[in-house]
Amino acid sequence: HELIGFISPLTANMIGFFVFGLVQVIYACYLGLTKRRAIIRIGFYLVFIIAIAATGLLTLDRFIACLSMSQLILNLVYVWIEHNKKRTRASLLLAVGITLFFGCDLFIMMRMLLPPVGFIYSAICFMVWVFYIPSQVVLTSSYLIDRAEA
Repeated sequence: HELIGFISPLTANMIGFFVFGLVQVIYACYLGLTKRRAIIRIGFYLVFIIAIAATGLLTLDRFIACLSMSQLILNLVYVWIEHNKKRTRASLLLAVGITLFFGCDLFIMMRMLLPPVGFIYSAICFMVWVFYIPSQVVLTSSYLIDRAEA
């Protein structure tokens, strides 16, 4: 009963955004979370929140979503920087995987902004999976190749 009382005010979106935010934090650590990068990440998250609040559109869902999206954007930047330094198959696959993950989240954002009816909405829902499934396969492949070559 207490667990239901805790979960009931949360929406599926909030739980999903929180979990994907944690995933992005894990990728941030994997990419190398220096003190400088941590400060940049926190600052970028705060800028995201302030920008959305300035539009009057800040909700708890969007507050949590900002964690995932702000960190994903920075992961996208940092993963390509790391790939340009390393130039390995594993770093390329990681960069492509994060890029596909970003595409998936862009379609999720579009889906959230549209009314849940019609062909465009359905096409966007489909595109989420077109990007998400390959992103996970490529990300897993990058890890496996990295471990095999280590």
